[in-house]
Amino acid sequence: MSDFEEKMLYYASPALLGRKQANLFSFPICRLTDYRKEIETYRKELSPLGVSVEYLYSRQQRVYLLIYRKDMLLQYLRQPAVKAFLIQEGYPTEVGEEASFDACLCTLRQHILEGNDFPHEIGFFFGYPPEDVFAFIREKGFAAY
Repeated sequence: MSDFEEKMLYYASPALLGRKQANLFSFPICRLTDYRKEIETYRKELSPLGVSVEYLYSRQQRVYLLIYRKDMLLQYLRQPAVKAFLIQEGYPTEVGEEASFDACLCTLRQHILEGNDFPHEIGFFFGYPPEDVFAFIREKGFAAY
């Protein structure tokens, strides 16, 4: 088993198994050249199974890949409160629709790159309960216990 495959299985197994809609994992940017071919191979092999492997962004010498199940993710993003919030944050008005999915990922990527940290709405993409994401946003990242 390759190093890339081992990391993908370890960090993205919930999405690979269909238990979560998405997982994020990273690796050192210096390994991108080594991993590029494997990423493309897995992208092709997993696609018929409903799993996508997508470059999300790179920062601080790391590359971040999003492993996701588009059908689960789209269904989640169609929730009225989630959709309304994302539109308010600059996401396409067709959030949750197949036609706007790439634009949604581009907007998420832009929000990540504009900030110093993950934008709180990333929790929606990972399938966290909407009420938890909204509480996290309301409390500005602090637990409200």
